[in-house]
Amino acid sequence: MQGQARRLQGHLPRGPPHCCSHGSLPFKVNHQCSSGLQAVADVAAAIKAGYYDIGIGAGLESMSINSIAREGQVNPKISAFQKAQDCLLPMGITSENVAHRYGVTRQEQDQAASESHRRAAAAMASRKLKDEIVPVPTKIVDPKTGEEKEVVISVDDGIRPGTTTSGLAKLKPVLEKHGTTTAGNSSQVSDGAGAVLLMKRSVALKKGLPILGVFRCPVRGYSSK
Repeated sequence: MQGQARRLQGHLPRGPPHCCSHGSLPFKVNHQCSSGLQAVADVAAAIKAGYYDIGIGAGLESMSINSIAREGQVNPKISAFQKAQDCLLPMGITSENVAHRYGVTRQEQDQAASESHRRAAAAMASRKLKDEIVPVPTKIVDPKTGEEKEVVISVDDGIRPGTTTSGLAKLKPVLEKHGTTTAGNSSQVSDGAGAVLLMKRSVALKKGLPILGVFRCPVRGYSSK
């Protein structure tokens, strides 16, 4: 879990979490955007190491309530180290830098974005994602009228079925005049959460559970500059 032990925050108002009574306390992972994936990777590694047989890796993000701008004071010592300063670069600027360094064109980024929406829309239309989505009741407020209403979120509303490469090509760069990063080929402002149940293969077979897949996780980092 990324953040202030979100799993515990959700349980404490209703009393002590059941997981703690059995000696298994959730722990958080802070790996920025890849925190959820890192949590799953940590569970897989722990199972492989024999620390436990079954675990859940989860992550959540709430961009609608978290400020995009960096809040608070930054340690002044960071200014003395260029590589430390680079870690503070916004992702949009990092995107421009990486695209320039490796020759990733605007067209390639738009094509990747439109193909991502196409595949997601096709999966949603064929109901392949239905069993993987847990409906969540919540309240939303109309920004214009202030009216609050209860809704049930049961589909990913970030998918844009009509997205095309030609349509994305009409958008202006958001950071640099001749840049390649646009609102259409960048991450959207989203709220969401996901969880993955992992277990040792022998345990799954013993319990008669189907093997849905094998977890593998390669990671590669790029300099912000």
